[in-house]
Amino acid sequence: MVKQFQSYSQLVEAAAVKFIALSYSRSSVKKYCDIWRQIGDYMSAKDIQTYTPNVGLQFVSEKIGYAEQCTLPRSKRDLLRGVNALSDFAETGEIRKCKRSSVPITLEGPVGKVMASYILVQKELLSLADSTVRSYYNYLSVFLSFLNVRKVHSLQGLDNGVVLDFANNLSEYSSVTRHLIILTANQFLAYLYAHKLLDADLSKVMVDRYTYRPIRIHLSCS
Repeated sequence: MVKQFQSYSQLVEAAAVKFIALSYSRSSVKKYCDIWRQIGDYMSAKDIQTYTPNVGLQFVSEKIGYAEQCTLPRSKRDLLRGVNALSDFAETGEIRKCKRSSVPITLEGPVGKVMASYILVQKELLSLADSTVRSYYNYLSVFLSFLNVRKVHSLQGLDNGVVLDFANNLSEYSSVTRHLIILTANQFLAYLYAHKLLDADLSKVMVDRYTYRPIRIHLSCS
């Protein structure tokens, strides 16, 4: 955390001021404040004194879950954005605006083709909605871009070191987005091992440092 706020309310107030400085509309600021109020109520119920990105992931996990996050109604997606924004601000003192690309993402090259095939299998097997399929493309494209930079152009080039380096090079993303990128990449790696496309199960290598861990309530206060 860039600045240690004395209370959660101070953190929220400072984040709201930052939103206003970024020229967000009054209605948008109110929407985020309402979401942060829900997080505050959740923290009070759990007797959690300090907000951290891990608390945000815990809140998302219990209130929304991750398995179907891309098919959520708008109100739930807004909740996810609210957690993302607050975690961003708590970590960096800044709030990153979402970038929307109008260019369809393509997964190219030997590894990219396997990723695309994997997504197609998942779509057919799980009857995934188009929005969910897009999320697979979005998150796996981050993994593929890293592999291309590392000049890993085949599945045989994947190993523990490459996977760990990938997990350690996601600092530009918010904590929730990092979690979802790692989750999707691990699911892909598990698929490769299950289908004997990899000799080793690399899906256990990446451990997201902000992965939700249940908090023992009697130990949460210092």
